[in-house]
Amino acid sequence: MISRLFPLFAAALFAAGCCKSKAGGDEAAGSGSSSVSSVAAPIALSPAIVTDKDPGYLMARYARGGNIKLKMNPDMTVDLAWKGPAGARIQAGDVSAAIDSNGVGTTKLPLTAPMFKALASWKHRGKSYDKVLIDIPISVTATGPGSATQDKSLVLGGDKVLGWYLEQTVMAGKPALAPGEDASGGGKGYFLYYPDKRNLYLKHGDGRFNDAKLVVISDYLGAERKTCGTYVGEKTGKKTATSISLVSRSLTVYNRRTGKQLGKRTFKGTGRCPATMKKSYKVYHPNADAMEAFVVRFL
Repeated sequence: MISRLFPLFAAALFAAGCCKSKAGGDEAAGSGSSSVSSVAAPIALSPAIVTDKDPGYLMARYARGGNIKLKMNPDMTVDLAWKGPAGARIQAGDVSAAIDSNGVGTTKLPLTAPMFKALASWKHRGKSYDKVLIDIPISVTATGPGSATQDKSLVLGGDKVLGWYLEQTVMAGKPALAPGEDASGGGKGYFLYYPDKRNLYLKHGDGRFNDAKLVVISDYLGAERKTCGTYVGEKTGKKTATSISLVSRSLTVYNRRTGKQLGKRTFKGTGRCPATMKKSYKVYHPNADAMEAFVVRFL
């Protein structure tokens, strides 16, 4: 723990990192495949590199290990580029593609239908701080010249797809309904989506998709940084420049069944430089109770 020594105005440097996804050519080490002869050329997924700053992405993994990030398209599809022997065919879900003379085949996989299929048998259990976690299983089969039949199981992060779907749909002023859902229904819960984190939560209600009356988008607006001066370690005597950050977020509330915007408000974290700090910085987020009170008034 460090204690404040004297005021010192200095700029704090922050570094933002991102992770590259592993190239598909290395996939065989983690995913594995079944029914593949020792001489058959393997079929490998080769996704584009995607970072956390891309406007839309979802997590995917192989059933036998290995995580990747895939770029989502605005039309709720994802492009999967496959490498393999020319002439072989790839069947991913209901979509088929041929490996061309360059050894590449691309499947444009629609996500809306498989997302709702996975959602139909899902019920939120209130675990992990109300976070929504669903999977979309995709079976991938490769057959044809130069390749024995290969079966792979790819699991897409359905919660990322659902959050993206809800955000894009209501922001366009359209209802975000499940197939066959009654647009005149009620509901006691709401979806809370963080676009910057790709996290989706379901608050209140009975845990079903159809019981979510609202879609709430929480956008990160930045953070105001203030220097706190120099603090000195109580045990080490080491001097450290410190700062605090006051985070601002906006909440935009939509009626899920109509797409109509019901309200919007900005919230900012409040705080001051403390007498002691465990790290060289401290982050103050907006008051969660105040944000919750703003949302529930629309339920």
